Amino acid sequence: DGDIAGKKAAQRTIDLVLPHLMPGYSIKVATLPEGQDPDDIIKKQGRDIFAKIIETALPLSEMIWNIEIGATIPQAPEERAALELKLRTKANSIADKSVRHHYIQLFNEKLRELFAPTYAKTNNQYSSQKNNKARKQKTKILASEALKNSHLLKPNLKQEINAREATILICLINHPDLAIERLETIANIEFEGDATRTMLTSVIDIIATSQDISAKQLNQQLAKKGYQKLQQDMQKLLDRHGIWQSGAEIAKNDAEIGLKHSLALHYKSVQLNKELKVAEIALGTELSEENLEKLRDIQNQISTIDGTEALIEGFGSLSGRTVRSF
Repeated sequence: DGDIAGKKAAQRTIDLVLPHLMPGYSIKVATLPEGQDPDDIIKKQGRDIFAKIIETALPLSEMIWNIEIGATIPQAPEERAALELKLRTKANSIADKSVRHHYIQLFNEKLRELFAPTYAKTNNQYSSQKNNKARKQKTKILASEALKNSHLLKPNLKQEINAREATILICLINHPDLAIERLETIANIEFEGDATRTMLTSVIDIIATSQDISAKQLNQQLAKKGYQKLQQDMQKLLDRHGIWQSGAEIAKNDAEIGLKHSLALHYKSVQLNKELKVAEIALGTELSEENLEKLRDIQNQISTIDGTEALIEGFGSLSGRTVRSF
């Protein structure tokens, strides 16, 4: 029903349904005009009107999004984090791994789109649509090359393959048993690149439905889906960087250590990139020395993470690699 009691009942129903969702099975939610129930509409407006309301029912995922987002877009980092936590909690209540993965992916995509900064192009320069007058009164700052090439000023800049994302993907493809052992963790990974994110989804879907799949079989299925060129490009990137721990010939123990290390660095990188986005928004709103310095500090932290190798006692010995330690 469209009244407050009806909305609360819908939320309780959603919480009851989520754990039981299965591939191909879900529910939709139709919202009635406020103050009316199905009997009122059928009696006063007829069955055809009620049927049209049913036809416009929202998918469950959209209904959850609408309920959690409310009427206003959260602005403060803490508010955004709270929204992300609510959505992830909802998704994590789904028992089926594949459905849970797709809900998490959908909510992550919606959050990225919701919080992406909007810029207007004026006189061949990108400027924020807000506080233009205030910015003119600030000290002029010469932007660094890193800032000029960031998506703050070039939002349509083509994304390159991220070496760490490539390391994780190639390792999972060459050692699918490592993915099976930590499928839920893998399903929660947030990749920055569109291509790698899509490929990760395919890898998870294949492994979730065929948990005894071999590396050869997984490679064949990915090739059928058109990922062969992307996989070759990722392998070339890893070869150029001297990253060996994802190879098919690598011992499982070494591959697992390398994967754990890459995942740890990736989670740290994701958090820093979230902070970077907030810093870019702040700089786009107010071009000041303080905001630029904060952005540079976060960029330096990200650069420090990039390229870090697993330096663990005995790492690589099972694969015939030189043993190094701290």
